[in-house]
Amino acid sequence: MGNPNMQRQLGTLLLLGVLGCGSHEGDAPGVAIGTGRSITTEDSVAALEKLGARIRRNEQGEVVGVEVGGRMTDAGLAHLERLASLQWLNLYRASGISDAGLAHLAHRSSLRQLYLEGTPITDAGLVHVAGLSHLQELHLGDTRISDAGLLQLAELTGLRELYLGDTRISDAGLVHLARLRHLQALFLYHTRVTAAGLAQLEGLQLKKLSVPQHAHTDLGLKHYLAALEAPAILDLKEWATTDAGLAHLEGLTSLRRLSLVGTQVTDAGLAHLQQLSGLEELYLPRQITDAGLVHLRGLTNLRVLHVPREITDAGVAHLAGLTGLQELRLASLISDAGLVHLAGMTDLRRLDLTATKITNSGLGPLQGLTRLEMLQLDFTAVTDAISVQLQGLGHLAYLGLIGAPVTDAGAAELKKVLPYCEIKR
Repeated sequence: MGNPNMQRQLGTLLLLGVLGCGSHEGDAPGVAIGTGRSITTEDSVAALEKLGARIRRNEQGEVVGVEVGGRMTDAGLAHLERLASLQWLNLYRASGISDAGLAHLAHRSSLRQLYLEGTPITDAGLVHVAGLSHLQELHLGDTRISDAGLLQLAELTGLRELYLGDTRISDAGLVHLARLRHLQALFLYHTRVTAAGLAQLEGLQLKKLSVPQHAHTDLGLKHYLAALEAPAILDLKEWATTDAGLAHLEGLTSLRRLSLVGTQVTDAGLAHLQQLSGLEELYLPRQITDAGLVHLRGLTNLRVLHVPREITDAGVAHLAGLTGLQELRLASLISDAGLVHLAGMTDLRRLDLTATKITNSGLGPLQGLTRLEMLQLDFTAVTDAISVQLQGLGHLAYLGLIGAPVTDAGAAELKKVLPYCEIKR
């Protein structure tokens, strides 16, 4: 088996040869010490795999992607220099790399996506990233970068996505992003950026923007919208938005989906939605009452509507003209009298009446809703006799009766008239 000491010395020399002879593209190839053989791309791949790397190749067998985390070191990064076709590199939580190690990436101009999230790099390391002119996606979340480091990114004008969450970035750093005119997605969650600071992003025409929770104010909403291209979806869930903030939505004719759940919007604030004629989905906060639904009468393109628990039968009357609705969720104060106003909603596919006050007698208006696919009557007072009212709903695929006083015999009768329907009790 040979001398163990000699074997260890030879192994050390070979390892030094692999780690110490990295070269930039175009340099003379390195030589594995003791072998007289040039170090090849496959040698680098093998070394990376020993570090736990997952390798992605294209149809030609070229290495285009490398994913390696915790075991990566600066010395290990040297192996990337030989991967001339590398486009995607994920170093997520590689705690063993440093700013100096990123120098091995400086000549990897083929890189399109770079993940440095959770690594200990600082502003100094971004100097080596600044020259990656073809970079389109850069993840710097949970790193030690600051506002000064963002100056290095100003030259990366091809960036499409930039992730800066969980960093020390503040308003002062945002000024350096103004030149990134091709940026489509920017993530600033858990940073020091304020609502006022978002004004520096105006005109970027972003498709996606994530901002810190402390910027979820009326002022923040104003600047948030100014940084976006005309949004189709706006999720303001748990924002501190008030009626005044909703004024900034006026004119957003492209808006199709809006969630106001958890906001401070009142009945009066819904008046700002009256001109959003393209709105198809609307999710309302719990404090909205019947009076607020008056402002929804003209939103005839609505397909999905979730109303809060304070709505009564009188409020449902304001919805009667929304005949294009396909999904409607009503709340606990609704009774049989309220269901009369649903008779014209013949496009309804999903109707949620969970925990409402309805009885068998109120189900008559549902007989014409022949496109219903899901009906939830959980925790209502309906009984076995509902099979008579529901027998014409041939498209019904799900019927929820959890907590309702329907017996086994009643469920069996329902199965006869609705043979293809799942009945959940």
